[in-house]
Amino acid sequence: MTTIYNVTFKSAGQIEPRKGYSMRYAILVHGGVGSPKDNDAGCIRAAEAGEKVLAEGGSALEAVVAATVELEDEPTYNAGIGSRPRLNFECEMDAGLMTSDGKIGIVAAIKRVKNPVLVALKVMEETPHVILAGEGANEFARQKGFPDFDPVTDYRREILKGLIEKIKKGEEEKYMRYRGIVDGCDTVGAVALDSEGNFASANSTGGTNIQLPGRIGDSPVVGAGFFAGPAGAIVTTGLGEEIIRRMSAVRAHDAMAAGADAQKACEDATSVFKDEFSFGILAMTRDAAAWTDNRQMPVAVRSR
Repeated sequence: MTTIYNVTFKSAGQIEPRKGYSMRYAILVHGGVGSPKDNDAGCIRAAEAGEKVLAEGGSALEAVVAATVELEDEPTYNAGIGSRPRLNFECEMDAGLMTSDGKIGIVAAIKRVKNPVLVALKVMEETPHVILAGEGANEFARQKGFPDFDPVTDYRREILKGLIEKIKKGEEEKYMRYRGIVDGCDTVGAVALDSEGNFASANSTGGTNIQLPGRIGDSPVVGAGFFAGPAGAIVTTGLGEEIIRRMSAVRAHDAMAAGADAQKACEDATSVFKDEFSFGILAMTRDAAAWTDNRQMPVAVRSR
């Protein structure tokens, strides 16, 4: 039995066309639950990049990739440049893509690339596989011409040093067990609908603040961090372990397939998280683009 909590939504929204109309195309992006809501400049650029693709007749997949590249290139977000390093001060990044016709591409624990989402796209388009991880993903990226790139910024490095000092002082219980309270999770993501009626979703992240090498959260897990199907596209952000336990993305999609509107699906997905676990979700259908969160989350949307 699923427990429903009394959740205080920090923000929620829905964009929908005039009555009797459907959206021709749309893209919705976020900069991570826990990120300051006014840190939305990168989201606006990302939504504009995705909208440009859609306006020129591009696919939903091409749109979410273009948007996510913009988000990964924004160092204030925890993806691509500016990804959070592990306890060994190395970045291991995750990214995932899915289309409504079932195409999937994922990289997990990939190191030293600028744009993990572009490597995930190569996995989707140029291999028979769904997921490449670790050293295999690193080697694949080099084979496909992605240059060596260290995404760790001085800002992220100094934050980690400070957290390690707190762990040494005996605060490891607080930082290891309740990451959702201590820090924002900052996964970036995008969902899109194109003019052909296709959906796509994309996620990218550097993980959470305190994480062991090899840790993988929800972002590259189909059905947890992202999903796309006939009813729409979903991405989530928050404490990955808890999102995986609830398989939040596919549950929201299935709710929409059963008749729930996008906003209701988002609200119901958020309501199963205790307040101490940060969570945000985006949903796209043919009729609406919606989002909710229980912290704060920068978002941007463009539609026609």
